[in-house]
Parts: sequence; structure tokens; C-alpha cells
Amino acid sequence: RAASIPPAAVIHLYDPDSKICAALDLCLELLGETYRGTKFIRSDGKLTHITNQDLVAEVLPELTEDSGIPALIAVKDGQVESICSRLSEEAIEKHAVESFLLQANVLLTDVTIEFEEYCRIRPEEDALIENMMREKLKLNR
Repeated sequence: RAASIPPAAVIHLYDPDSKICAALDLCLELLGETYRGTKFIRSDGKLTHITNQDLVAEVLPELTEDSGIPALIAVKDGQVESICSRLSEEAIEKHAVESFLLQANVLLTDVTIEFEEYCRIRPEEDALIENMMREKLKLNR
């Protein structure tokens, strides 16, 4: 059976070793609690580039194996609405990310039954992010 296309999705292309990507994950987790009608998806950016070269070349030509990550791709009804790549630490702020996604018209509060479940950070990722935040606090002191 073919998978259904969610009415709205946000794809986060991430680097597993990036603090910026971890911060963006936290931001998207908060948005996911409010916008339950939107599917939030994470994908390893380098792996996505390697395994989907034709699609990446068409949709996100500025993405390479070494640059363009983190990136957010806003998708509505199966069509890419907007792309934001090469995000900086300053851009990873809930209000800024929410504004970008609202402009792309992909943040939906109404939940369709098929898409009631949304992606959550796994416990081991949560522990890693918490540790990274503690390390950041130590560096800032």
C-alpha cells in the first residue's frame, strides 16, 4: 500500500554532530506540540544527499554533502512551498522558525486522523541535546 501524503510537512535536514541542528530539533519539537496537523520529519542531510541525489539536485541545489545543513523544507500537499538552508545559530529561535513556516503556509493546527501521530525526539536524542546544552552553559560561564 502506498503511503499517504500528509497535508503539510516540515522536513529538517540535519547533521547529527551539530549543536545548531539540536537547537532546531528542540524548536520544532515545541512547534509540533502546537501544530499537530503538520508532520515534522528529520533526515540526516548528508545521507539524504547521497541517497537522493536527483531529488536534491532538483529541489535543493545549494545542498552539498558539506554545506547547506541544517535546512528546513516546507511541504504542502506534496509540493515544496519554501526552503531555508544554511541556518545560523541566530536563526534558530522559535519565533523566527515559526514565522518562516507560517509564511510557507505549512503550520496546521487541525489534525487529520491519518496524521495524528507526529515525530518526536527519541529519548537518547533528548539526553544528547540536554548534555549539549549543559556543555554550552559551562562554556558561557
